[in-house]
Amino acid sequence: MAEETTITEAKTETQQAEKPVAKYTDEDMNNLVTKAKAEATAALLKEHGLESTGKLKDDLKALKAFRESSQTEAEKLAASAKEANDKLSASEARAMAAELKAEALAAGVDPKKLDRALKLAASSDGESPADKVASLLKDFPEFKVASAGGQDFGGKSKDQGGDKSAAAADQLRAAMGMRKKA
Repeated sequence: MAEETTITEAKTETQQAEKPVAKYTDEDMNNLVTKAKAEATAALLKEHGLESTGKLKDDLKALKAFRESSQTEAEKLAASAKEANDKLSASEARAMAAELKAEALAAGVDPKKLDRALKLAASSDGESPADKVASLLKDFPEFKVASAGGQDFGGKSKDQGGDKSAAAADQLRAAMGMRKKA
């Protein structure tokens, strides 16, 4: 009995799998989407009492012109001042970013890591860009350029100072027939 039930269930599943599935071409799908979009747009326009999207655009332009004409001089000046302040703030932000970048490069931040370092430096402690970069390098010394194994440029190497080099220089001068350095 249990065998008959499973055979019947298997036949039912096979029959359901064999039902033809509707196939649509790209053109059919595009037509369906276009039709649905047009119907939705028409319903929305009808709901708001408008005839077409062209009429909607004209009505919005008229509304914007009406709002601008109904503004007082003080409101117009306030809007102009707000726009100018926004531009000034954006300019100050760009100037601060440029100063921060210059300070970071001067302080020895690795150019490959500069973008990440600038993001961290912008949020670090300090009022000036130099303070921000110093705070960053204190907290994250890995942003500094790794030295190439020797000391910084202009520094003395092992052989340029101390007793060994002075004695070697004296021997070289004596071999060349030069006087000792005073």
